[in-house]
Amino acid sequence: MNSDDGSRSKIVATIIAPVANCGAFDDIVTGSKTFQLNYRNRPVELEIVDDRELVLRLDGVVRKRRRRDGVSCVYVWTNVELHWEEHHFIEGRWWPEAQRIHLTVNGATLLDVTLPADVPG
Repeated sequence: MNSDDGSRSKIVATIIAPVANCGAFDDIVTGSKTFQLNYRNRPVELEIVDDRELVLRLDGVVRKRRRRDGVSCVYVWTNVELHWEEHHFIEGRWWPEAQRIHLTVNGATLLDVTLPADVPG
């Protein structure tokens, strides 16, 4: 992303729910692991459902859902147009064996956590 003056603009994302490295899981629904972020005023949610699938939501709408069957890394993605012709590519990855979650926008990391073994779901 480049600004009008040619300089590199900064990615702005605000985590609005607790994540693994914060040590607080009160907002995680039983049977699931959910990470909610605001990216450029758009709600993005990455959820692991019953340790069997990864779901990516944008504005509360499921954009991609993938099962973990037969893969070491579950991958979901979506495109979003934020402003006129300003396209952003959101990618989520989950490594079930390592319990690592990684969320990027246009290649820049927004979230990279490894869940402790005692998190329900």
